[in-house]
Amino acid sequence: MHQGCSPKHIRRRKRRKQRSINLRLKRQLLSDNIFGICCYCKTTFLATQLTIEHKVPICLGGTSDIENIDLACAPCNQSRGRQAWLFKKSLNKESYDGRKN
Repeated sequence: MHQGCSPKHIRRRKRRKQRSINLRLKRQLLSDNIFGICCYCKTTFLATQLTIEHKVPICLGGTSDIENIDLACAPCNQSRGRQAWLFKKSLNKESYDGRKN
């Protein structure tokens, strides 16, 4: 197997690409502001403490378009990410169970 085609290498490349996309989007949303507000808990944070939040998660078919992006603090973003992952898992289980019957 060619080293450039390993699954680990592909995942690393995707993460690197997503990081650069997130940085560009964050700059667009914040402009020249030093502070930003979490879209969930409405707390004010330094711009460096906020993360990119996809309103419709990428794992559920969302995109990185500016209309699908907001800023969230890390705890809010991570809890919402877990919820999206569990929701996707339940959808996959339902579709699998439906095919099985």
